Amino acid sequence: MFLLVLAGGLVRSTGSGMGCPDWPKCFDQWVPPTQESQLPTNYREIHSTKRGKKINKFANLLDKLGFEQKAKEIREDKSLLLEERFNATKTWIEYVNRLLGALTGLFCFLFAVSSIQFWKSNKLKTITAFLGLILIGFNGWLGSIVVATNLLPGVVSVHFIFAFLAAAVVMVATHNRFRMYFVPRDSFFKGLFLISLGLSLVQIVLGTLVRENVDYLIKTQALFKGTSLDESMMGSEILIHKIWSWVVVVFGVFVFYQVKKKIGASKLLRAQVFVLGIWSIQFLTGVVNIWYALPPISQLIHIVFGSVLFGIQMYICIAFYNKYKKS
Repeated sequence: MFLLVLAGGLVRSTGSGMGCPDWPKCFDQWVPPTQESQLPTNYREIHSTKRGKKINKFANLLDKLGFEQKAKEIREDKSLLLEERFNATKTWIEYVNRLLGALTGLFCFLFAVSSIQFWKSNKLKTITAFLGLILIGFNGWLGSIVVATNLLPGVVSVHFIFAFLAAAVVMVATHNRFRMYFVPRDSFFKGLFLISLGLSLVQIVLGTLVRENVDYLIKTQALFKGTSLDESMMGSEILIHKIWSWVVVVFGVFVFYQVKKKIGASKLLRAQVFVLGIWSIQFLTGVVNIWYALPPISQLIHIVFGSVLFGIQMYICIAFYNKYKKS
């Protein structure tokens, strides 16, 4: 799953999300081309027409769900029909991301099936295993909508957030009632680590909204992205994201101090050192992304380490709430 996170971060940081204009195939091929000459001369028009049909189906679905205004906006947004010219690097980055996604889905399917044997002794494991599979399948469908709607704002964010939700559920299924890395402690630390995870999740959502806004501004405002990003155009999202980053860091220092004071030198304390280190990296790369107009390497580090941070904090919470029993 970490490789999938890395690939997803690479897709995001290199702008390769539309490297394949269709789904599940790529340029209507199971193995994508390596040169533009391998495609029909009118391939952009072909895929634009196909996209128009998919967008209309998605808009119809939104109508049925009661989002008539959003459906109308999607139908009237002609920029969604614009096709990028073939870029071999972006195409293969997106293609590898899809392959890893397919492998993740396959492994989760096998894991869910194998979890049936625990139904009598551990129903939670079976339930969460199948729930994780459903979430991964749903997120795969969202990925197809992301492609069909040409990275439509809102859909991209939901797709990203559901990836974290699916990962969390699979982690619960995997570690339920197994001996964990940390020894369970009192309810004080249970609450502390749960709050810490919640703060990080809020920051991830805020960061996703900021990036969505940035992508829209890059697309619509020629003066927004120069040698740096013009924060005056970014609205309240960036300000809230900045303030929340300080909340997360300050609370992280508080958690570290409490662990050091009440538990002392331990695996848990070392884990908190890693958490603080990653928060520091996130803080610095966030600044670099704004000051230097989203350098690809800085974006990649920011996305990947954010996912790693979530994984560590989720593991700690599971460890403290885990109901491990000796057989």
